[in-house]
Amino acid sequence: MPRQARSLIVPVENQVRELDPKLLVACAAAERGFRVFLGSRTRIDFRIASFPRGFYLAKGMTPKSAKMFRIMRRIGHEIAALDEEGLVYHSAAEYYSRRVSDETLQLVTTLFAWGDAGAELLRDRLAGSGTPVRVTGNPRIDLLRPELRGYFAADAARIRARYGPFVLINTNFSKVNAYFPKMNLLVPPDRTDHPAELGAAGIGLPREFAEGLAAHKSALFEHFRAMIPALHAAFPGHRLVVRPHPSENRAPWQAIVSDLERADVIHEGNVIAWLEASSALIHNGCTTGIEAFCLGKPAIAYRPVSREPFDLELPNSLSRQCYDFESLRETLAGVLDEKLDTDPSEVQQSLVEHHIAARDGELAADRIVDALAERAAEQTPLPSAASRLRGRLAATTRSLVKRHVKARVPQHRNNPAYQRNRYQGVSEHELEQRIARLGACLNRFDGLRARPIAEHIHEILAVDPPGKSTARDSA
Repeated sequence: MPRQARSLIVPVENQVRELDPKLLVACAAAERGFRVFLGSRTRIDFRIASFPRGFYLAKGMTPKSAKMFRIMRRIGHEIAALDEEGLVYHSAAEYYSRRVSDETLQLVTTLFAWGDAGAELLRDRLAGSGTPVRVTGNPRIDLLRPELRGYFAADAARIRARYGPFVLINTNFSKVNAYFPKMNLLVPPDRTDHPAELGAAGIGLPREFAEGLAAHKSALFEHFRAMIPALHAAFPGHRLVVRPHPSENRAPWQAIVSDLERADVIHEGNVIAWLEASSALIHNGCTTGIEAFCLGKPAIAYRPVSREPFDLELPNSLSRQCYDFESLRETLAGVLDEKLDTDPSEVQQSLVEHHIAARDGELAADRIVDALAERAAEQTPLPSAASRLRGRLAATTRSLVKRHVKARVPQHRNNPAYQRNRYQGVSEHELEQRIARLGACLNRFDGLRARPIAEHIHEILAVDPPGKSTARDSA
């Protein structure tokens, strides 16, 4: 296929979760001739008017993205969306109210779904608008496939050497234990005679649903806090590694483990390496439960309270489900002693097949790049000069407001501390090491390099002459 003249902008919001799979997409695109930019979503959005015209690979279509999407379309960029949050959700109604809007859907030119279930959800919402939905899978699943297991092998070995046998506890309480309190579902009022206000996580939800979800999550949060010291006492031969959600406040977890000899709170590296190194996973409604299933790693969903429609059934259904601590203790003991059958059931296999594509065959990353290459070949018209000027002015204004006004607002998402929590940064050398590891697994990407172009932004580019064949080309 001839090389395309378009660029691809790949923003990363949560580094520990997204950087590695999005680097795989970036490498696949650079190999195909795209000019690729990868980095912090915040930093990329601040500089959006400086990138050559191309595709912006968004992680979703939330209503709050509409303003930025309009700016990008005026500049001349096209928006393709991964629908990152389209795998685990409470209900179709909740998904539609929180994750999409009519305006954002109209501004996106291509949608990539995790699987058939997600595609059906999107097509029902689009209702014949003409926006294509491609069932490509997600590059996060690519990294769980056998051919890429070696990518995290060295990291997993270092973790095992450092911690010994351990049980991984992934928490998912950012809606009631957020990094800043104003990011929770509900925020206590200034006056006791006033009702709680909807926080950032509650905006867009019906108040009754937000209140019910907050109560459910708060009850689970307390059960998980009580579970950790009880597990610590019950399993003296294993450490406990608590891994909070990237947007959670770690202080409550650190307070719990401070009195425990064999427990740690960790927020570093991709969770896949930690899953590979662990003896078992404990979670409730966490995407990590799905990742553990795909890896063949024993996973237990701890469900001491259960209430529809607030439970997240897909990750729970792919795990062994325990509804009280004694059941959890017995099940974990059986898993650690290798006395329990951990083979998936037919029902679980069917669930995964319906929700997740590209578990074999062509990588999701390549399917995504294939779709972008097809779209690039259509040569869509450039917006008018007046439109581009308005877009650049709007982008500059937005950047100034976010960097110099909103960043100083207490507990705002643009607070520098919160941004550093989400994207810690990665050096040119480390990115190139990661590219080399991907290449070694796939026998590809030999000529790709990383070049820093701004703080927390790199260009992924081919230094070999055009036309050099790749392992994928000859397959």
